[in-house]
Amino acid sequence: MQFFQGAGTRKRWVWSGLQAESCGLEWQMRYAIIRGVCCGLHYLHAECRIVHLDLKPQNILLDDNMLPKLADFGISRLFDQQQSRIITEHRAGTFGYMAPEYIANGLITTKSDMFSLGVIIIELMTGRREYPQSSEMPYEDFVKNVIGNWRNRLKRTLGYKALEICSQQIERCIVLALKCVNPDPKDIIQLMNEPESTSSIFDQNEEPRVWQESEVLIFSGSKDLSYYSSSAIEFNNIMGSQGRILTLEALPEDKAWDLFCKKSFPTEINNECPNDLKPLSKEIFSKCQGLPLAILLVGSLLHEHEKTVEEWRSINDQLSWEMINNSRLDHIRNVLQLSFIYLPTYLKSCFLYCSLFPGDHLFQRKTLVRLWMAEGFIIEKGESTLEQVAEGYLKELVNRNMLQLVGRNTFGRMKTFRMHDTVGELAVDLCKEPNFGVKYEEDKCGGFLQMDGQRVVVHKLKKDIQQSFSSIHGLWTFIALDKNMPSFTLLPHLSKKSRYMKMLELSGLPIEKVPDAIGDLFNLRHLGLRDTKVKLLPKSIEKLSNLLTLDLCRSEIREVPAGIVKLNNLRHLFAEKVNDLSGTVIHTSSGVCITKGLGNLTNLQTLQALEAQDESVRQLGELKQLRSLRILNVKGIYSERLCESLVQMPFLSYLDVRASDENEVLMLSALPHNLQKRRLNGRLSEGTLLGESPLLQAAEQNLHDLRLRWSQLREDPLPSLSRLANLTVLVFTRAYNGEKLEFLTGWFPRLKILYMKDMPNLKQLEIKKGAMTTLEELELSNLSGMAGGPMWH
Repeated sequence: MQFFQGAGTRKRWVWSGLQAESCGLEWQMRYAIIRGVCCGLHYLHAECRIVHLDLKPQNILLDDNMLPKLADFGISRLFDQQQSRIITEHRAGTFGYMAPEYIANGLITTKSDMFSLGVIIIELMTGRREYPQSSEMPYEDFVKNVIGNWRNRLKRTLGYKALEICSQQIERCIVLALKCVNPDPKDIIQLMNEPESTSSIFDQNEEPRVWQESEVLIFSGSKDLSYYSSSAIEFNNIMGSQGRILTLEALPEDKAWDLFCKKSFPTEINNECPNDLKPLSKEIFSKCQGLPLAILLVGSLLHEHEKTVEEWRSINDQLSWEMINNSRLDHIRNVLQLSFIYLPTYLKSCFLYCSLFPGDHLFQRKTLVRLWMAEGFIIEKGESTLEQVAEGYLKELVNRNMLQLVGRNTFGRMKTFRMHDTVGELAVDLCKEPNFGVKYEEDKCGGFLQMDGQRVVVHKLKKDIQQSFSSIHGLWTFIALDKNMPSFTLLPHLSKKSRYMKMLELSGLPIEKVPDAIGDLFNLRHLGLRDTKVKLLPKSIEKLSNLLTLDLCRSEIREVPAGIVKLNNLRHLFAEKVNDLSGTVIHTSSGVCITKGLGNLTNLQTLQALEAQDESVRQLGELKQLRSLRILNVKGIYSERLCESLVQMPFLSYLDVRASDENEVLMLSALPHNLQKRRLNGRLSEGTLLGESPLLQAAEQNLHDLRLRWSQLREDPLPSLSRLANLTVLVFTRAYNGEKLEFLTGWFPRLKILYMKDMPNLKQLEIKKGAMTTLEELELSNLSGMAGGPMWH
C-alpha cells in the first residue's frame, strides 16, 4: 500500500510492505485494510454519489493505526440523484487500475471503482496485479494458489481453529477481488459483511482487537473539502451515549481453555494438558472466570514452574487464599497478586518501578534498562554486562505478561513496552507498603506535595515546587515527566538535602543552571538534563564517581568540564544537539569536545556525540567497551587514525561518522566486524563500497542498517551492497550521482525499509521481480530527475 503526502514542491512515496504475501504485514492487518477500503468506497458511492476514478495504492493513506483513508479526488465525478453513468472523451487515471470499459469507451460508472478495488485487493494479497483474465492461470487454480500460499505462511504461528478462520477470510477476499475485475461484480459490501465464525482472532499474547473501518479524506490540491469517518459513526452507535461503560466479558469456555493450555503448556504436543495435572489445572482455570488477562497471567505463571502435582497444588492453594483473604479484589487482581508473589526477587523491583509511570507510558528498551541500572536493580551475571542482564529481565516480564511488548526494531529486537492498566493499578498498591515509591499528579493530590516514598515520579504539576518537603532527606529518585512546568526551582533543595539521591531525571524542565552542590550527591548514578536550557555544568560534576549515565542531549551545553574524564564508572554519555532539521546541509548537529583524558573513560558504552579532534580521535581506541559511537566534524586527515581506533572496539554495534563538510573525503579502510548499524555522512573515497572492499567484507553477516548521506558515489554501489544478505534498512540521501539504479532478482532478501532522497541525477529506478521480497516501506523523495515512480518488473 502506498502513502502520498504533498510537502511543498516535494513528492513522497512510501511503500508500506505489501509487495508480497510473504512480507511482514500480518494477515489480520491486511484484512482490516481491505474491509476499510470497501466501506470507504461504499460510502462514496451510496452516500456521496462520487466515483473516484483514480483508486490505486498511492491514493489510499494509512494513519499510525493503519486505518485506511481514500484520498486525491482530482479527477473524480459527482453524480446527481438520477445519474448512474457518464461517457467522457477525456480519460484520465492509472493504467493497470483503470476499468476496461472506461479505457475503451470512456464509460464511467461505479463499476469503474470496483475494478480498481479488485486489482488493489489482488495486489495486496499476492504482491502482483495479475489475475485470471490477465494471466494464463485458470480461475480455480488462482484461488487455490493464493489460499495455499497464505496457509503455508500462517500455519507456523496459528493454531488449527485460527488458521481455518483466516483461511475463510482469505478465500472471501480473493473471491471478492475476482468478482470486482469481472464485468458484472456483485454487491461488495454485502459480501464483506457475511457472518464469520468468530468476531476476532488473537494469539496467545494478544487481547481481542476492535477493528476500525475506514475514513474518506477528500481533497483537491491543498484544500480539504470533506472528511468522513465510518468508524466514528459506528462507535457512536455502539456506545449510545458517553455515559455507557463497556464491561469485559468472559471468553467461551472452550476458547478460554484453549488459551489457558497455550500459555501453560506451550511445549506440549497440541498444547495438551498432561492427564495428571488436569484436575488441578481445571480448578485453577475456573478461578480465572474466563477473563483473558487473568488466563494469560496464570498461564504464564504456570509455564515458569515445574509441571508436578505438588507445584500445581501449591499455586492453587495460594490463589484460593488470595481470593478468600482479599475479597475486596476482583478475580483479575487476585491473579495479579499471585503472579507478583511468584515473581523472582530480582524482578519484583523492576516490575514495581514501571508502575510509577503513567498507564499509557511507552517504555523504550534502552532507556528503561539505564533507569533500572541506576536504581541498582541489576546484578552482573558471569560475563554478561549489566545492560544484557537487564534486557533478560525485560524478556522475563514480557513472557510473564507483566509487561506488554509493543514493538520491535527492523531486525526483531524488543524495542518498546507498556504496562497494562490493571497490572499497573495493582503494582501501585504494592508500592505503597514498603514506601517503594509514589507517583504524583497534582489534580489527584489536591495540590499538596506529599511524597512519602523513596522514589517520586511527577506526572503533572501546574506550578513550581518552591519549597522542601518532609521526605526529601530520604529521597533516592526524582523523575519529572511533565515538560510544561513554567519554572523549576527545587533542584538546589534536592542537591543539598537529598544526599542519598541515585537518580535525577529532569529532562525538558526549564532549568538554566545546575548548582555546585550537585557534586555532593556521591551516590548519584543518573543525571538527565536532556532538552533543558543548561549551558554549563559545574566543575563539581567530577566528584560524581558513581555516575553511570549523563544525558545532556539537546541542552545548551557544548563543552564539559575537564574533570569529566575522572568519572571512571560512566557508561552512557549523550551530548548531541541538532541545529538543522532541514537535511539540506551536511553539518546538522554539534557535540561536545573532550580534549584530554578521553581514554580514561574505559567503561563507556555510549558516546553521542563527540566533536572530532586530533587527540580525542587518537584516544578513542582506549574505549574498548564502546557499543555506540557518534563522532562529528571528522576531517579526511583523521580517517586513518579513526579506523585504527575503531577496530580496537570489539563490541561496537552502532557507528555514526559525519564529515566536517561535503568536500571532506572519508577514507574508511577498516571497521569493526560486529557493526549492526552504520551511518556514514560525507563523501566516500572511490571504491569504498565496491568489489572486495574491506568495509563490505567486515559487514556481510552482521550489518542490518546502512545509511549513506552526502556520499557522492559515482559508480552504482548496489551490486556490492547486495552481498549484505541480512540488511533490513537501506537509506541513500545525496549518496549517488549516477542516473540509474537497478535492484535485481534475489537482492536484499530481508530488506524492510528503503529510503532514497535528494538525488537529482537519478532518472531511472528499476526493481526486478524477486528483489527485496520482504520490503515494507519505500520512500522516494526529491528525485527531480525521475518522471514517475519506480519501474516494477
